[in-house]
Amino acid sequence: MKVNRKTSIISLFVAGTILFSSVALADVIIGDGYNDAKQALKNTTKVLTKNIDSFSANVALEIKCDGKLIESSSEEMRIDFKNQREENTVKRFNTQDGETSSYNYHDNEKTIYKDNGDGKYYQYNFAKEEDSKIELEDPFDEDIAKDIERIADAMISNMKHFIQVKDTENGGKLYYGNLENSQIPALVNALSSVAMKYSLLDSYDLKKSGFPQIKDDLYCSELNGKASESADGLLDSFAGEAILTGKDKDGKDHIIEISCSMRLFDLNSTVVVAPFVDPENITTRDDRCADNNISKSAIGTYKSNIITTKDDVCTKVGERVLTITAVDGDTVTGTLAVTGTDEDINISFTANRKDKSSDYAFDYTSPDGTEKHGVLQSDAYVNQYNGDMLFVHLDCEFDEDNNWGYTSERNDGNFFVVRTFE
Repeated sequence: MKVNRKTSIISLFVAGTILFSSVALADVIIGDGYNDAKQALKNTTKVLTKNIDSFSANVALEIKCDGKLIESSSEEMRIDFKNQREENTVKRFNTQDGETSSYNYHDNEKTIYKDNGDGKYYQYNFAKEEDSKIELEDPFDEDIAKDIERIADAMISNMKHFIQVKDTENGGKLYYGNLENSQIPALVNALSSVAMKYSLLDSYDLKKSGFPQIKDDLYCSELNGKASESADGLLDSFAGEAILTGKDKDGKDHIIEISCSMRLFDLNSTVVVAPFVDPENITTRDDRCADNNISKSAIGTYKSNIITTKDDVCTKVGERVLTITAVDGDTVTGTLAVTGTDEDINISFTANRKDKSSDYAFDYTSPDGTEKHGVLQSDAYVNQYNGDMLFVHLDCEFDEDNNWGYTSERNDGNFFVVRTFE
């Protein structure tokens, strides 16, 4: 298994590009130095993904509503590419759960994490055949980056004169500025407000914390921020704040404050070491997905009904029947029959576990003779509450890294079946 570590610091640079433009936090990289700052952002992602031995980063986010802290998070990441080690510590707060934290350590032999619930550590050792290389991918190498850049250029073109750029004593630059509602172009304000409404402000965690459901008149009333560029041409920090106002479903006005910050440090001098844990407080496993393995105990028949509902009446129109006939190590053999659909199937299959994961992939032939791919899964967490279940995914696609997803050809291709004992 190849572990492409698209960790949050790189995602943050992409999010930063979007945030600084479409949400108008672009004020920290606009002005006469906009092109310079944009190039510094590109240089930074390139260095972090291709030309550096190690680095550390801290990312923080805070959301307030009417002056009350609703949610916050702080993440510190330390990556040592040279020795293939990574450490990640996250602290979170929301009004529902209070303060929580998580810890993860990763190298090319094992991963260790601390469970926030029981306070214990868990270690999973990688198999020799697994490729667990720690690496980052440059978001500017992706095609979508060019489109985002064009959108950013167009949206902030009318705001450049509000921003200031100055040289710093260490040979770098400081980009800073402030925008009030009347200074933000109406189109930028409208688009950025809609983006915030249906993304960040629509998250499940925020709703769980009692955040009001903003329905109308959401707009940015004030934006301010700053970003610093080092003498080496790298963006090593930024901080920004957006103040929004909006009405909830009852017509009540709310003031929402969103602040975020990022800091890069210890470039080429970050040291990551595996944590020392009391042997009595750590559980070690050689198979990260052992709980989700399909074992010989799974041999048997699984079913689920296909129904339609009309006039409050449910009618069975078909059935899915999965039979596991044999399990040999990481290989599962069986049959699958689906009736009552636009594309009924009746197949025999041999599914092989992929890269020590919980996925068992198989090939099959559809009724029209097309060769297709499927995935069989077990989920120990689900099964502890719902009995013996298996999940089946048809019409799957696999990429070069063995990651898989669904195609749009079949709406009824993902389903679960339950163990029967007839």
